[in-house]
Amino acid sequence: MDVNTMVFVVTCLSATSAFVLENRPVYPTPHITPPTCSKNGTIYNQGDGIPSDPCSTCSCQSGRISCIYQDCPYPDVGNQCVDPVSFASGCRRCPNGPNCRYGNLTIPYGLDVRVDEWKICRCSGGGEPTCRFSGCIYQKKFYSEGIFYPSPCERCQCDSYSNMVHCSLNKCTTEPLLCVDAIVEPGNCCHVCPNGPNCFAGNKKIPAGQDYNDGSQICRCPEPNPNLHFGSFGPQAVCKLVGPMAPPSTTNP
Repeated sequence: MDVNTMVFVVTCLSATSAFVLENRPVYPTPHITPPTCSKNGTIYNQGDGIPSDPCSTCSCQSGRISCIYQDCPYPDVGNQCVDPVSFASGCRRCPNGPNCRYGNLTIPYGLDVRVDEWKICRCSGGGEPTCRFSGCIYQKKFYSEGIFYPSPCERCQCDSYSNMVHCSLNKCTTEPLLCVDAIVEPGNCCHVCPNGPNCFAGNKKIPAGQDYNDGSQICRCPEPNPNLHFGSFGPQAVCKLVGPMAPPSTTNP
């Protein structure tokens, strides 16, 4: 076979091949939808980010949830609280911040909390609080830290850091008591006149501002004197005789 014949054959075959390709049925390429992912009832498409814990980054890849986990911090912060949360990555976090536990009580980090009548605890991290005695002994009785009243006349304050008690007496009014039957009512410190101003006419207690006539004399309580405190034994009323015992009048008719 010479060269021209070979060229002809190749050309012919090429034309035939082109004819076959041009007349072959063409089918449309099918569209394949990537599979989705589902988490907690939510559907995620290919490549969508999926919410996860703070220690990992997740997305939907070919119908599966794919996650990249971060390295856990060192030291483990989960040791700084009593209610840590563990994630799929193995890391732990303290959702409520550092805290401590005393009995059934959770104490936030850095706060002083009274856990009972006589104890205050502080959380410094690590799960175990540091506690101290909080109160004072005064007159053989225990009092919590702060202000207290051992009697109606005393106001005291307990300093638990020094276990010292500082007290002061209540000051009563400086006004005179214008009665002879003053009392101290329950829960009060100062005397009061429950029946108002009064005085004695002999052994008879009479109200102030009124004349008392026993048939032989007329008596009246003296006018209030700011320098005079009646007390329980006085003063006596000012009296003048009447009737046959009265002194003769010096008034001219």
